[in-house]
Amino acid sequence: MKKRDGFERDPQADELAQARKKRSRKHFWRRVVILLLVGCLVWGVLFLRYDILRLGLGMRLSDLLASYASGDGYPAELPPGRVLGLSPIGKDLVLLTDTQVSIFNSQGKRTASYEHGYTNPICLTNGDRVLTFDRGGKKFRVDSRSKQLYSGSSDFAIVAADIALSGQVAVAGGSKYYQSSVTVYDQEYDQIYIRETADLVTGVCLTNNGRGMAVTSVAAVNGSLDSTITFFDFGSEDPVASLSLPGELVLSTAYVGRSSAALQVITDQRALTCSPKGEVTASYGFDGLFVNRFVNSKDGGIYLLLDRLGDGNQLQLVSLDAGMKARGSIPLEERVQDMKLGAGYVSLFVSGGILCYPPTLGDPTRPPVENCYFIQPAGHNLYSVTGDSIELYKLDNGGKPASAARESR
Repeated sequence: MKKRDGFERDPQADELAQARKKRSRKHFWRRVVILLLVGCLVWGVLFLRYDILRLGLGMRLSDLLASYASGDGYPAELPPGRVLGLSPIGKDLVLLTDTQVSIFNSQGKRTASYEHGYTNPICLTNGDRVLTFDRGGKKFRVDSRSKQLYSGSSDFAIVAADIALSGQVAVAGGSKYYQSSVTVYDQEYDQIYIRETADLVTGVCLTNNGRGMAVTSVAAVNGSLDSTITFFDFGSEDPVASLSLPGELVLSTAYVGRSSAALQVITDQRALTCSPKGEVTASYGFDGLFVNRFVNSKDGGIYLLLDRLGDGNQLQLVSLDAGMKARGSIPLEERVQDMKLGAGYVSLFVSGGILCYPPTLGDPTRPPVENCYFIQPAGHNLYSVTGDSIELYKLDNGGKPASAARESR
């Protein structure tokens, strides 16, 4: 052992002291780095606070927490009022009554409830927002899973409205000096485009990126109804194209896919796809059959329920791909009360229950749904409304009710 100041030194003690100093320095620098990172994060939030608010990141976080909030499960109690319809918002459910809009997550929790006070409410969803408007009235509103985002009004009666995947809203109605007008709002609900026209507007459809729209109008010519679809780009004041459909009545228009520029159109005589230049690129004729119901699929396809006699007794279910080619076609022996689109399947509400068909219309899945009045697929969830409650069925769990699935675990 070495001697210092008359004492002998222990080499092991020196090594321990050096190791402690080394650990102390390491902990010190680790704390310094953590403090620097926290400081940078706080500075970044303060510096970008306007952008965070503008982009709605706070709203999206709040909606995410609402979507996964725990609830009492299903069956869930119905809110007051007469049920008018159901819509999906992600995997969750939007329930519209004659007095309010309610949102339920897949855990059975009612995450939001909004009184609307509309006479003829119509509800549309775009995946994370809910647009409700009063058809024939003058008011409309936009809500999320967790809070109200906007409440607006029109000077004239609203005929149609739409909400884009990117959040823009279009409202079509009357005009002071013209027959019709269409007003477009951005994600912050500022007016960005107004179009007034002498045509009678019956529908409006925003492109998925919210940078343009297709407006449907109708006119009586020589005793028949002629439809016209006019295409707009919000960067240009004048229309960019139009498509005339003599003798046809447009029932629906829809842009499918986030980047797709093709517009799907369903008339009383055919289903077709047209380009932004107003050119028909594909078509599927109904051969004189009546259109009973239809839904547009996110993959670009369409499901059609065609009626041979117009009385609902002889129905044909047709599945079309994005090119308007038939993927499958089957006759139905039961009357169909409703048809809704799910994630990779179409659900038919028939007198004998629920039938869920794949795109090729192969053998259907039959969830054990009983005594319901409304159905709504939302992803792999299938919601149904009975006389006093809402039930949830897990289609990826053999179609079992959510309550039965919990009990079997």
